[in-house]
Amino acid sequence: MHPLFLTIGNIQSDIRMQATSHAWRCVAFIPSPEFEVPQDLRTLLLARIFHWSLDIVTASLKVAAKEGGPMVDPMGKIRNCYTPLVSYIADLPEQQLIACVSRNASPVTLAELPQFGDPTPAAPRTCEHTLSLILELCKKTDPWDIDHFQKAAKALKLLGIHLPFFRNWKFSDPSLFLTGEVLHTGHKFFFDHVLSWCKTLAGPHILNTHFSNLHHRVSFCHFSSGVSRPLQMTGRDHRDIERTIVPILADVGNVTDEFIYAIRAIVEFIYRAQDPVHTDSSINAMEQALADFHARKQVIIDLKAQKGKNAVINHFNIPKLKLMNSFGRQTRANGPLIQYTADVSERLLIMHCKTTFQRTSRNSRTFVDQVVKILNHKETMRLFDLYIILQQAENSVEKAVDIELEEVTTMDPTLEFIQQVAPDKEYMFRGPRPYRNYFQNPKSFISSLGDVALHITVRPDHSTLSVLDMQVLYKLLDLPSHIAHYIGTLENTLQWWNAGGNISTWNKFRIQLHSSFCSRFVDKSQIVQAYLPSDEHPLGYCDAVLIRRPNDENIHGMMQKFSLLKP
Repeated sequence: MHPLFLTIGNIQSDIRMQATSHAWRCVAFIPSPEFEVPQDLRTLLLARIFHWSLDIVTASLKVAAKEGGPMVDPMGKIRNCYTPLVSYIADLPEQQLIACVSRNASPVTLAELPQFGDPTPAAPRTCEHTLSLILELCKKTDPWDIDHFQKAAKALKLLGIHLPFFRNWKFSDPSLFLTGEVLHTGHKFFFDHVLSWCKTLAGPHILNTHFSNLHHRVSFCHFSSGVSRPLQMTGRDHRDIERTIVPILADVGNVTDEFIYAIRAIVEFIYRAQDPVHTDSSINAMEQALADFHARKQVIIDLKAQKGKNAVINHFNIPKLKLMNSFGRQTRANGPLIQYTADVSERLLIMHCKTTFQRTSRNSRTFVDQVVKILNHKETMRLFDLYIILQQAENSVEKAVDIELEEVTTMDPTLEFIQQVAPDKEYMFRGPRPYRNYFQNPKSFISSLGDVALHITVRPDHSTLSVLDMQVLYKLLDLPSHIAHYIGTLENTLQWWNAGGNISTWNKFRIQLHSSFCSRFVDKSQIVQAYLPSDEHPLGYCDAVLIRRPNDENIHGMMQKFSLLKP
């Protein structure tokens, strides 16, 4: 089953990036019939069926892109709308299928296999260029003479498709709508190639030992068995490895400083490609990071870290590496690439195919029909739940539409709407669990600048402790002097301190920040741990926290803002 999902570009990217926000619709299942022909011909026939199916599914969108079509906006007004193809999210093999090119050619540029390691960006593979090649090919060879047509197409680095679905879709250009895909081109490239170079030079045993000895952190994967022989890894695991790979490489195995510089450059490029907001300077910085990698990549070959299955490889003819050269151009044309990541489509594939298929009878002849019925039933129940909630709501629906929350705490607009109209009925609606906004919690500690919120539980882990007891319990010899210096700066607590008052302590707390790119949004809270020393952890079990010092404030000044000491 090959599902096809569709969404519209005027939905906010933060919402479209959430698979549970119901911003995507499964509009078709592309068939994959069996053919009793050689493998090469079977691949070509399946590719033609793919484009023929997309032709049928997108026929009305092509008409609307050219002539426009009446659509109703959220306020009930009819508008003449156009539907150009902005982005088609796909991994590299599917991008080559869509662009009608062979495996040895880039789907978005004119680069071929020998140029994949070239740091200079190649010219875009425009729609006009591809269609002109196909037209000339069709004049010389009958497209239905499949065997001869395919051989002639391979000579031009084409796949052999004579009717690509984008040929009559106005403004559609594969070099633009095949946007850079961070999950596969970035994180998967790191796992398949960059991590492999690191394993070769550092040694798998040393690398595994360093990863397994890393400090545990809440909400981050801890690789207790190392990373050399993972049974199964997701994109999230790849991200967690990227976060720590550069410091882990320091002074291990045959790793040199020049090699670390090259790895840091490619990791920085992947990080910058994920920025949700871009400026000209940030795009230039992203391109410069990739240029730094190309300038230093020769050390990887010199150290013989680039290995294949049987021998050392002395080139960088990697298709995904060439795709990275187009990230800057595509970001300028289509906006931040993180909104086109395949994380969402991969999750939708699980929700609409893999999980749903388990509820069918597994009959190969009818399971597609069964999946469609199950999905229709789920969507009908969801819409019915929403209708009932709105019908029974006591608050005015029109008034709720005009309300805009000061703090946005969930990425599901429907749940946000229900919280305003009928908050007591929120539990009835099927949707993602919203995260809490501690900026609106009166029991939270808010920084003087209003950009950081700290939250602790009502009951402390240790109450009525003296400073001397804390010194022994936490094994902090200089704690009394630091506490005395801190308390001494607060005039209203001098009398309490001199009287030998007690202190309550917590082993963990939550910290929440505003988004760095959009201050109107708040990020999910993170847990910071500070557990006591134990036999397993003689020095304690604590997380590191970076403290910002605006206007050259010292740490003492920051502590005044975030006092968790409770007299």
